[in-house]
Amino acid sequence: MQGILRKRDHFWTITLFLVNGQEEPKKLRDMAWIFQPELSVQSPDGKPVFHSRPQQRDPGKSDPVTFAEEQEMAMLYRHHVEFGVGHGVSIHVDCPEGVCDRAFRLSTKVVPTYEVPRTTPPTVTDRPKLTGLVVDMKELGEATTAELDKKLRPLLTGYAEWIKEREADLKNPDMALYKQPGQSALDRCKTTLLRIQRATALVCACEVIRRGDEKKWGKEPFRIGLWVGNKVTPGTTDQAAEAIQQEHGGKYKGKGSGSPAQLTNCPWCGAKIQAGQHIKVETYTKGRCRTIMFCSDVLCRCPFSAKQSPLEGIPALVVDEEIYRRLPTLLIATVDKFAQMPWNGKVQMLFGQVESHCERHGFRSPEIDDADSHPKKGALPSAKNRIIECRELANSWSGLSRPAALWHEEWP
Repeated sequence: MQGILRKRDHFWTITLFLVNGQEEPKKLRDMAWIFQPELSVQSPDGKPVFHSRPQQRDPGKSDPVTFAEEQEMAMLYRHHVEFGVGHGVSIHVDCPEGVCDRAFRLSTKVVPTYEVPRTTPPTVTDRPKLTGLVVDMKELGEATTAELDKKLRPLLTGYAEWIKEREADLKNPDMALYKQPGQSALDRCKTTLLRIQRATALVCACEVIRRGDEKKWGKEPFRIGLWVGNKVTPGTTDQAAEAIQQEHGGKYKGKGSGSPAQLTNCPWCGAKIQAGQHIKVETYTKGRCRTIMFCSDVLCRCPFSAKQSPLEGIPALVVDEEIYRRLPTLLIATVDKFAQMPWNGKVQMLFGQVESHCERHGFRSPEIDDADSHPKKGALPSAKNRIIECRELANSWSGLSRPAALWHEEWP
């Protein structure tokens, strides 16, 4: 064990290294190696002598955008402080109960684990201001203007109360360092909810207008896409079909690859949507590779009911594969999806990097291997020709230029 101690103004910093000093033999060299070692340091008397590392940086020496983001992260995770940094490993901390900025033991972990706590919306018990709030879209859709204000007003008052509480928190002495990033975050809260609620209704309105004048607005539907984790929504249409099949049998338990049943009500008229009744899946080999959600309006007056819109239904995409193929007009995504861009080639389709378009299945790309199941004229190319064509495709790729065609036959 080797280490370095450094004296600071009010504390000490310690760096420890585990050094393998064994002489490596000529044979069975791995007998002298150390696999996944872990270090543990604790106070002799069990007192919390380790404290958090200082994180404050000089704003004059940092990029303004980066500094602002670091300040917000420091505010959000002020109760999850950093005690140390591992070199190729993570740090596990043991703190006394109820204490977050002092620790009595620090350990290294080769494979770190952490359980993310579940987030649940507040109830009337948590926030009495929400009493009387109605979120049933059918009831809201049938309400008069005066009734609508009464049914939704608790949401506005409850949210406004929450913002005031957070603004009051910023006045506490322990929040003095986070006043500016905290206020910026609250300012964004005031507009976030309204944007999300209006998004789907906006796309539906655009689609209604387009259908009324296809000559002017074209035949391609306006759609909204929900691009989130595959534990929430399916990654492929086949997975969506399996989930809906389970819904028909009443056996779906919300596990596995997620469910396409993400809308509980029609965003246009508010009618209820039952996954086992109002969601239809056409698989790739037997249909258009689409998961379609219909409005349940029994009188079929809604423009997104099965009778009014048998091929499109509600203009929403919730399956990853279909989002890549159909390219929605408006895309709502989680940041982890955009983080896939460096290694998931299918993401490039969202930015126009497509090879061709099929009237039945949508856009195509070399990243989506559908050649074997796609109906086509003539036989498949040989393995040799595939390699040559892939090489030509790679050589032709340059920036945002259109890639060369991978297959040369005429697609129906």
